[in-house]
Amino acid sequence: MDRIIDRHGLPKYTDETITSREALFDELKVVRERGTRSPARRRSRDSAVSRVQ
Repeated sequence: MDRIIDRHGLPKYTDETITSREALFDELKVVRERGTRSPARRRSRDSAVSRVQ
């Protein structure tokens, strides 16, 4: 994962985009522990996807 981030970065696509390595790994930790993203992040992502479609 580090090589991918080093090569491509974490570009911002929405206001909720994770753009730092630290924030990404923190969010992945939450996903591993809970089995899902945080509810607020899920709502933001789902609404962003519906706007794109």
